[in-house]
Amino acid sequence: MLRDKNHPSVFAWSLLNEPSTTTEAANEYFGPLFEAAHKYGPQQRPRIFALIMYSTPDACKSYHHADFLCMNRYYGWYVKGESDFEGAERLFRDEMDAWVELDLNKPMIFTEYGTDNYIGESKLPSVMGQSNTRMGT
Repeated sequence: MLRDKNHPSVFAWSLLNEPSTTTEAANEYFGPLFEAAHKYGPQQRPRIFALIMYSTPDACKSYHHADFLCMNRYYGWYVKGESDFEGAERLFRDEMDAWVELDLNKPMIFTEYGTDNYIGESKLPSVMGQSNTRMGT
């Protein structure tokens, strides 16, 4: 037991990363995939996938397949970026409230958030899309 105390563990199967989930076709396609992961996984680990920004509670047709929700969210950068932090916070809170209203009784994890960045670059107010000659971009 002491030997393995710092080893990573697989606690869930992440089956998809940012798939398009806003159509019924996605629901029909991903359903069997989640069922197979449950059927063939002897440990019966939770099944998850990371929802892309536009997979919101009113648009996503596939969230019910996951055992808990994983969110990739970029409020304040790709959505309401620049210096409109209050607007970004409002949109973030509105989305989270909409998830709560669904009463899913599922855990939620933020799997991606933040911004692209360059080492040594730090500006307030934030500057979006700025090229960095040191990085060759």
